[in-house]
Amino acid sequence: MATDIARSDVVSLLNEHVERPSAHRRMHGAINRMYAWARSSELVTNNPTEDIVTTRPPARERVLSLAELAKVWGAADQLDSLYRDLVHLMICTGQRRNEVAGMTWGEIDLTRGLWTLPGGRTKARRQHVIPLPPLAAAILQTRRKAFLQAPDADDLVLPTTSRDGKRVAAISGWDWIKRELDKKAKLPPWRMHDFRRSLVTHLAEIGADVAVLDSMLNHAASVTRGGVIGVYQKASLMEPMHKVMTLWDELLRKALNQDNVISLSRDSTVRLEEVRA
Repeated sequence: MATDIARSDVVSLLNEHVERPSAHRRMHGAINRMYAWARSSELVTNNPTEDIVTTRPPARERVLSLAELAKVWGAADQLDSLYRDLVHLMICTGQRRNEVAGMTWGEIDLTRGLWTLPGGRTKARRQHVIPLPPLAAAILQTRRKAFLQAPDADDLVLPTTSRDGKRVAAISGWDWIKRELDKKAKLPPWRMHDFRRSLVTHLAEIGADVAVLDSMLNHAASVTRGGVIGVYQKASLMEPMHKVMTLWDELLRKALNQDNVISLSRDSTVRLEEVRA
């Protein structure tokens, strides 16, 4: 019973996760909230989590070098095309993994080279318009050409099937994807979220404006605020964002030793001139 659990029991349980700071902290919080509710409801008189210090995860400061990004890109080339394109698009755009995995054709404008994320799909809960670098546009153009007929606006760009195999679903097997990339890239510890930090860091190092980079990643504290001012600022930053994405494309292509031809699959290529035409 809850009343029989002692502080030592909780400490013993948490110690099993001491090397996983995030899991340690979440478990402590869950137990603490449960006992806080039980005590407020007069179901128990004590809270065995009191005075237990939780571990904190280390700050996420990993920046992948361009050479390391190229290794991850090459590792993704060895995966099925669905997962390959997922990883490549994450590196190209710097957007969050669930945003890329949930991308629909209605969000993509290949003619203008834009990706418009609706507010309901962003962490900041607001619409986000991202200029597509040529590498990303080429990947999307190739996927689009693979359709025998035009996909619907709600169709996923990167569709997979649900676990029961009965419906189309967005990619969600992140642990498996990361393990496969680790096997092939053989890099020091890193996270997929590091793609975002790496993009910003490398572009800032060559002089890209921090406000433009912040807006491009759609951070909650971005200068792209709501209201009329936000609409104006977003519009005024589109051209700088286009330029920044072009710079990022050039840095990536140089790291990948690619020039005018982007390798997209083992038997097909798309020329940048075709994307830009």
